[in-house]
Amino acid sequence: MVRQIRERRRTRETLIRAEGERVQGVITQLHGDQCRNQDALGERQQAKGRLEERAEKAREKLQVVLTAHQKWSSYPADFLTQIRENEKQKRAEIAEQERLLEQAARFDLKTLQRQVGQLPRQIHGDRSALAQWDWTAAAVLRKAGVSQADLDSAFHILNPTLLRLVVGDTMRIKDPGSVAKRIQDIAMRVIKNVYSDDTVEADVSNVSGPDTESVSDPADLEREIEVKQEDLRQHEARLATAKDQEKALALLNALRDEHAGFVTTLRDYNEYARVWSCRTDIQKEF
Repeated sequence: MVRQIRERRRTRETLIRAEGERVQGVITQLHGDQCRNQDALGERQQAKGRLEERAEKAREKLQVVLTAHQKWSSYPADFLTQIRENEKQKRAEIAEQERLLEQAARFDLKTLQRQVGQLPRQIHGDRSALAQWDWTAAAVLRKAGVSQADLDSAFHILNPTLLRLVVGDTMRIKDPGSVAKRIQDIAMRVIKNVYSDDTVEADVSNVSGPDTESVSDPADLEREIEVKQEDLRQHEARLATAKDQEKALALLNALRDEHAGFVTTLRDYNEYARVWSCRTDIQKEF
């Protein structure tokens, strides 16, 4: 009897332990399911947060694009064309100023001053000759019978600038016939680029003579005047740069700053145009 009671007790205890273990297993499973559900919920919330953050960034980006579009579309139609032209012009001005500074470091100041002093007088004389073409020394001598070939030979020895003097203004010919004969006599002494008389013999092949075209064709003289005017402009710029290199360098820096502004404007526009073309893709992000 006692034995049966003990066996029933052990059986109950075994059942109780088994039930406790089963209940504990259920509790553990429920706890695991709860943790997994919480993790899944956390992941969904994080994913939602990421989507909301991405959408917010997309809205901010789109707002920046719309603001930029409002800015750029308010400018005149030729605004960008003008900016591009200004950028190109400033680039050329920078190159010119850099060239002037480089030349100013090489050129002698006195030489520049002499050239700037001589060119205006030459231009003035050339303009007078052009305005009174038929009365230049060259024209009058040709009328007196001196050939162009004789003028070329003789004025390799004589100063060729004399041919552009205006008779009756900066020159007076007392006896045209005698002058013509004297010039022809000098020309005859030049044979194969060598001048020879009783006292001297000289190779004049490397001596500058008259510019045949500019003393026989007014159109050529007019072109020469234009070249001298451009030379004068460049010499004056070089002289100004040489006299005040600090000021010239400040001007160069100012030009660079202006150019940088135009470059920045063009770069900003190109970036706006790139993003504006992708605005539909931005809208799809929210």
